[in-house]
Amino acid sequence: MLTTTQETEILTLLRTLPKDKVDEVKDFALFLKTKYQSNIDYSTEWTDEDLADFSNASLNYFDDQE
Repeated sequence: MLTTTQETEILTLLRTLPKDKVDEVKDFALFLKTKYQSNIDYSTEWTDEDLADFSNASLNYFDDQE
């Protein structure tokens, strides 16, 4: 998912391109969406899997800092 900063950077770059190149970028984005499309869960609820992933990542980060 795009961050606001990424979205702004991409739009700024797109505005500098000629129309035919913008069309190419759009086609490429549609290709990537089709190829890598997955269902993204935008829920703010944490699942047990989310909590386990977070715990593991936190412990790994802590271990790396020692």
